[in-house]
Amino acid sequence: MPVVLQNLLSNGFVGVSFFFVLSGFILTYSYATPSGMRGSDRTFWWARFARIYPLYLLALAMKFPVYFVKGEYSSYLDAAIDFLSSVFLVQAWIPTSVGGINPPGWSLSAEAFFYLLFPFILPIIQRTKINFTSIIFALWLASFLPVYLLHSNGIISDETAYYLPLFHLPQFVIGVLFGWVMVSSPTGHFATISKKISSIIALGILIILAFTRMPMSTLNNGILAPLFGILFIGLAQGMSRASWLGSSGMVLLGQASFGIYILQMPVGSWFKYLSGLGSGELNGSQILIYIAVLIIFSILAFKFFEQPLQKLIMRIVKSRSDAEKKGTLAEH
Repeated sequence: MPVVLQNLLSNGFVGVSFFFVLSGFILTYSYATPSGMRGSDRTFWWARFARIYPLYLLALAMKFPVYFVKGEYSSYLDAAIDFLSSVFLVQAWIPTSVGGINPPGWSLSAEAFFYLLFPFILPIIQRTKINFTSIIFALWLASFLPVYLLHSNGIISDETAYYLPLFHLPQFVIGVLFGWVMVSSPTGHFATISKKISSIIALGILIILAFTRMPMSTLNNGILAPLFGILFIGLAQGMSRASWLGSSGMVLLGQASFGIYILQMPVGSWFKYLSGLGSGELNGSQILIYIAVLIIFSILAFKFFEQPLQKLIMRIVKSRSDAEKKGTLAEH
């Protein structure tokens, strides 16, 4: 295998850092207003719960039988801890359970922590008078330097360095900051510059990943986070000009992307089982079939499971909120 391809595969974990920065950016772009935040904190939390938890729980239910039958645990106590920590989205805080039943779920455990803090982080950023570049630089150092020093000196374990949500929080906040730039000054100098260099940034990130091998404790913990933030601003501004991104097929694929991520291992496990492969590796043609099955299953899950349940949960939340408002008005 060519060295460039080996490096790209080895550095693939940078996708998690990309995802955390993107999450902060999109939440801010969607919820922030020049004077505050759209809706109440409680409505925001319910909206995020409705967005991720139904499909997350489906993925967990699909993977658990495989996990249990194949004995992917050392004791029944460990299995119980893995199950309960996964159900309550706290597995990333427990080093022995971070891989748990459905390993990609650890990033949702971190996201749940970020969602909890977002209504408190956003007002602080909106009120801050400190220079934007200075904050980004400080957060950038905080995202990877402490983790790298602690991990390289053997003070913290691999699991703690790679997965603890607290260590990933600076990346999320970097995303929030870049999102706030878009909301507060969408045509400002910084945004104009980012338009021109976003394609160069994307190429630069690709070159870095192709020709270097960084320690996972830095790559996974935000060493490229500021570059991602600039890239997102450029992409957000250029979205209207890229009509193909707004095509129905691309929109549907984007809607199913969460399913593709969280269902990758459950679908993969059942694909191997139903194909009679057991724990064997997939060959080239089998990989292509698996990818097609995963995408189709994720699209179906979005249209007939994830989206309907999301709407149902939000309808219930809205009806209860309306009832509370009526009760409050009646008291007065």
